[in-house]
Amino acid sequence: MITGGSGPQAILRSGAELYDPATGKFKRSKGSMGVGRFPHSAAPLNDGRILIVGGLTNRGRLSARADLYDPATGKFTFGAHVVNARFNGLTATPLNSGDVLITGGQGGTGLVLATAEAHNVAAAAFQPAAAMTFTRLGHTATMLQNGDVLIAGGENLAAILASAELFTP
Repeated sequence: MITGGSGPQAILRSGAELYDPATGKFKRSKGSMGVGRFPHSAAPLNDGRILIVGGLTNRGRLSARADLYDPATGKFTFGAHVVNARFNGLTATPLNSGDVLITGGQGGTGLVLATAEAHNVAAAAFQPAAAMTFTRLGHTATMLQNGDVLIAGGENLAAILASAELFTP
């Protein structure tokens, strides 16, 4: 699935395209997100839905709500409000619990964030999580076999980061 993005004249897209591996082609989804957004992140949920979070909207504001895509209906619905609106280089990492860890990116003032939050699927809400040691954007966040998340690299607008840290749910 490809969601959102920037089109001609920097108009942000709210639609999505789905890749069909059987045909090797993309097709447009039936529905679209509540707002056009870019740059954002997405993560699959255990029930098959996809959580889309972060990004700027066509009004130049940070998207403060998530979108949820349901492949069974082909439609998007608004999700919960995030704790910290963010864009550009954030990560969304599925956890063993079924929740999703959101880390880093840039906040409303353009500053790089060290904050993290978790989308609690059962509560349908975002909750603050332990902050990272360093502010990061453009980093990777990979769930390890033991359930921890390895957060590595990225930058903080002043320097490329040659460091890594662990998040333990």
